[in-house]
Amino acid sequence: MKPKDLKYPFSWEERHSHYEDQLLVVPGYYTSHKGHVFDKWDDWPNIGVEYCSGNGDWVVLQAQKNPEMLWFAVELRFDRVRKIWSKAKNSALKNLIVVWGEALTFTECYVPDNQIEVAHIHFPDPWPKERHEKHRLIKPPFIQQLARALKREKSIHLVSDDRSYVQESANYFTQSGSFKARAEKLEVESYGNSWFEKLWREKGRSIYHLEYAKWN
Repeated sequence: MKPKDLKYPFSWEERHSHYEDQLLVVPGYYTSHKGHVFDKWDDWPNIGVEYCSGNGDWVVLQAQKNPEMLWFAVELRFDRVRKIWSKAKNSALKNLIVVWGEALTFTECYVPDNQIEVAHIHFPDPWPKERHEKHRLIKPPFIQQLARALKREKSIHLVSDDRSYVQESANYFTQSGSFKARAEKLEVESYGNSWFEKLWREKGRSIYHLEYAKWN
């Protein structure tokens, strides 16, 4: 399978929530999201989610190493979605679902309560300019949905090369009242094999890791 083998499932005007062939479509600018399009939650006792999956290197490896666990790779850009999907197909992975859509909408509208075993947010766009602040993923509404969807005492990990964004995110997690820190603002030598980690390390940047556990 090549990335180009994954075609757009429908036109912009015909967009709708849809699940087929390991692709879950969560359309943007759409008001009729229905969680029942993916109804196999009970088939998998352990579910992991990677948000901002990029080219999918990290999540594909996790699915290979943990065949008993279902993984979701959540990515907004369709060119990257195609790459993740083709890697899953070429690796014959049945335990990886690629989500084409926005992370908050997917979590809020498609993930039941207390369902996620572990969540990873890898190198989200920090949107550093003040006027773009509204676009940042790590905000109270998203953290609230993570707290609802994550199982009690299970962890969420944030990895980023942007120190100020990590500090801002740490403050949001602390203020939420739903999470306790397990590891906070740690520089790590290696977190995995993601494309973005390789890119930023080659550019000489430090990589920061936060880990929080849901406690209520």
